[in-house]
Amino acid sequence: MKNQAIKNPGAGQASGANEIITSHNIQWMWEDCQRSLIVKDDLQSMGWHATPDGYAIPYRDPATGEAITCPDGRPYTRTRLRYPQNGVKYLSLKSGGIRCFIHPDAHEAITKTPDLPLYLTEGEKKAACATLLGMPCIGLGGIWLWKQSGTEGDLNHDLLPYVQDGRDVVLIYDSDATETPRKTRDFADCARRLAVALEPYGCRLYRFDMPPGDSGKVGLDDWLAENDGDTILLREIIEGRAA
Repeated sequence: MKNQAIKNPGAGQASGANEIITSHNIQWMWEDCQRSLIVKDDLQSMGWHATPDGYAIPYRDPATGEAITCPDGRPYTRTRLRYPQNGVKYLSLKSGGIRCFIHPDAHEAITKTPDLPLYLTEGEKKAACATLLGMPCIGLGGIWLWKQSGTEGDLNHDLLPYVQDGRDVVLIYDSDATETPRKTRDFADCARRLAVALEPYGCRLYRFDMPPGDSGKVGLDDWLAENDGDTILLREIIEGRAA
């Protein structure tokens, strides 16, 4: 997933034109999220909403529901672009820091069940999809964003409450993680460094690459959509193949 920092998405467009474009994007947001088995009621409860560029994914404190803010006080939000720009699908606020997307259901389940594996994947939609189907998962804005901003290998502060019990951590990559020699090297290096960062907390990392599909790359949400949201089967597959 490519992402990019921005100062003000949609700036420079007339307000009337913005309203029309945003209205058109509501239906696209519904359809885009439905492909990840996320329905309108889920979007409303999470506060996801259409924008002139696509739709916004606000980050909230999973324990309190309060908006997470950037260092300058702005609400921390990422934007899913309807029309990717130079391969960039998501925009992040400039100087907003690095946060993890944690649905309140994931927070509650992981916190109350110490022996539950901590599933990590790239992307808010994938994490929300799995969590809403009963497989609590935390979303990273990019494969390297398990790291704290500005550090070599320290864990993102958002992950710290969930690794204190020495639980197993499962890193779920898309099916194209070994598509090219460069990806193979980069994804392996990322997983290796995450494993090292987890060691002080007594956690063991398992990596799982989603199996490829006939029509191209498969992410966690794609697989669940193709298999009737069967998280029980997926967990069984992960337990049998993760290494």
